[in-house]
Amino acid sequence: MENTEVQVLSFVDNLKEQLIKDTVVDAVTFQGILNRYSELEITEVNDMVSYNLVVKGMKELQQYRINIQKTRKQISAPLLSAQKELISVENEFINLIDPIEKKLQEKKTVIDDKKEALANELFTKRNALLLENGFELIGKFYVSGIMQIEANNLREMEETEFNQYIEHGKKEIERKVKEQELRDVQAQKIIDEKKALEEKIAELTAQNEAYRKLHPEEEVKKVDPVLKSEPLPELSRPKTPMGVSPMKTAQEMPSINEDFLKGVNFTKLRAIDIIENPRKYGLDKLTKDGMIEKIDSINPTELW
Repeated sequence: MENTEVQVLSFVDNLKEQLIKDTVVDAVTFQGILNRYSELEITEVNDMVSYNLVVKGMKELQQYRINIQKTRKQISAPLLSAQKELISVENEFINLIDPIEKKLQEKKTVIDDKKEALANELFTKRNALLLENGFELIGKFYVSGIMQIEANNLREMEETEFNQYIEHGKKEIERKVKEQELRDVQAQKIIDEKKALEEKIAELTAQNEAYRKLHPEEEVKKVDPVLKSEPLPELSRPKTPMGVSPMKTAQEMPSINEDFLKGVNFTKLRAIDIIENPRKYGLDKLTKDGMIEKIDSINPTELW
């Protein structure tokens, strides 16, 4: 290719020399003619000498231009013919090449399409596996715990690397399941404790109502609210007829109900005191829902 360029440049130089040779004496003489006419000036209207020189220069340069164009056409005629021949040869080769090139392109396209289809199929499969094994798609990333994968990398990812992500996702699922099971156990424990408390409140409330119906003339001593730091006041115990269970005081209730209350997650003395003295906690009358609401608000770690 480089040699061809050198040959073309050399050929052009030769044509240039031939063009000058056929139209003017030599390059130096031609440059002198150009310099001479380029310096002509007509100073005034009556300066006929300068005027005639300008006219002579125009005619002489015009003749040079005509001769150069004529010579160029003569020299380039065979070149144009050769160019046409070259273009013909070019088309001949292209006509031989094009059909084969198109067939090869078609074969390549078939394989490329198959590769693309396989890549899409692999992406769909891996997408499903990730979503089934602890990953979720957030924006352009699959995320599981602290692990994330860019979605665009699924097609090119090695199988070994992908399987490692799947194993991580499975472990993440196991961790979440264990956490949920623990939360369920804790929630059930709270439900069971609350149910036991409700049953005990219902039992004590029934005892209280039964006693009041049997002894309407007696009024249980009302106790004014006291600060948390103050001890619970002593409550008087009314006389109880034979066969009727008396309502216990706050000081006696813990020992009586210790076996039942054992393991229940709330402050025993506080719950009993609410049952025994509802007005002390802002309850106008002894109601089941009111006592449960007050007892639920107790901090299990508080002790009187």
